[in-house]
Amino acid sequence: MKEAAQKVIAYAFDIINVNKIEAIVHRNNQHSIKLLNKLAFKNSHEPNNTNPDLLHYYLTKSIDNCK
Repeated sequence: MKEAAQKVIAYAFDIINVNKIEAIVHRNNQHSIKLLNKLAFKNSHEPNNTNPDLLHYYLTKSIDNCK
């Protein structure tokens, strides 16, 4: 799963030229949270007023992410 996600991230940053990728994940979904952390996503720590069980992660375009 990590390899596929890395290819999607590279495509988004290099080909589509997006500057930020966001992910919303349920706080109990530890497998997805672990994957996001491995992919260098950051937790925004912003509360979700609609559903407090959801966490917001993001990854911004940088030289390190465009390899």
